[in-house]
Amino acid sequence: PASGKPIIVPTQDMVLGIYYMTRERLHAKGEGRAFAGPEEVALAYETGSLDLQAKIKVRMNGERVETTTGRILLSEIIPSQIPFSVINKTMDKKSIAELVDRCYRVAGNKETVILADRLKDIGFKYSTKAGISICLDNMKIPSAKTGMLDQAYNEVR
Repeated sequence: PASGKPIIVPTQDMVLGIYYMTRERLHAKGEGRAFAGPEEVALAYETGSLDLQAKIKVRMNGERVETTTGRILLSEIIPSQIPFSVINKTMDKKSIAELVDRCYRVAGNKETVILADRLKDIGFKYSTKAGISICLDNMKIPSAKTGMLDQAYNEVR
């Protein structure tokens, strides 16, 4: 678009999944644990001893970082040119769009396409794990809908 922002940004269920995996939940299993690195976090999560939304401490690039399990898992799909601090927060649609934009600016077109595909996959994976989805049944249809549609049709004729 004219703004220069990328148009390939995850939506709906993908955003829900990424939001779910990066949010922090109090008293989650494994909260407060410290890990030597991201690999150790992934292993603890895979074995079930650590919750996705647990607040943890991880050594990354020689520094101790406070984060969540989900953010560490998300960092595995992010190009190396993007610092972890960019995703070390609850990722909403705006944050994801900023991530894709930053990837395009620092890593180029090819890496951005790969990132978008990976965001799609991880978003669907974790929205499924969370059991969240958006569908028509979630929408509240106003009782006045029929009248509003009839009025609009009459105006168009």
